[in-house]
Amino acid sequence: MADRNITLIKDLDNMKDDYTLKVSIIRLWRSISDVNPTIVKSIEMILMDEMCTKIRASVYPRDFQRFESKLKEDQAVYIRSPTIAPNRYNFKISDVTSKLNLHGRTTVNECLHFQSKTTYVFSCVSFERIISATTTSNDSIDVIGEVVSLAKLDSRDLNKSRHRLPLQIRNLEGLQVNVTLFGDIAYQLISYLEAHKQVGRVVVLL
Repeated sequence: MADRNITLIKDLDNMKDDYTLKVSIIRLWRSISDVNPTIVKSIEMILMDEMCTKIRASVYPRDFQRFESKLKEDQAVYIRSPTIAPNRYNFKISDVTSKLNLHGRTTVNECLHFQSKTTYVFSCVSFERIISATTTSNDSIDVIGEVVSLAKLDSRDLNKSRHRLPLQIRNLEGLQVNVTLFGDIAYQLISYLEAHKQVGRVVVLL
């Protein structure tokens, strides 16, 4: 596929429906029904192009079979003709005000030559801003710190995505912030700690 025909995320136009994006899937997860924890409402993704611009994308149940095997985290793909919709999610993962939906007319193909300065583009927020509540409450943020305390996993809810793990992290200046990990992320940290009991310090980048 000729890259000269690629559209950058910043150049997306609601009036066009025939365009191709070249993106890396930097995060992929399944959104679970609040009513029935066995029902997947959608496949959600964070996509990033070679200019390090991010956008959210969704696949809904009617198209699961068409796309599920083609969408893998940390994989680069060409996505042709997704629809553009307003991003009405409560929590935003980028400054882009729109999101993408993959549907019956959309095609996804593997991309073997994706070049970016970074894999994820982290923009860590200072602990001072978190503690003083000067960050915007509906924007996703990045944070890094050393784990200094870990509470017991709360797994009472039947929905695993609501299982929660409270912990505290500390920055280099000694400031501490309370963090709660949910679902798979909580279990990922627990599994790591159990497999690396000899590790003296654990630093998390969220």
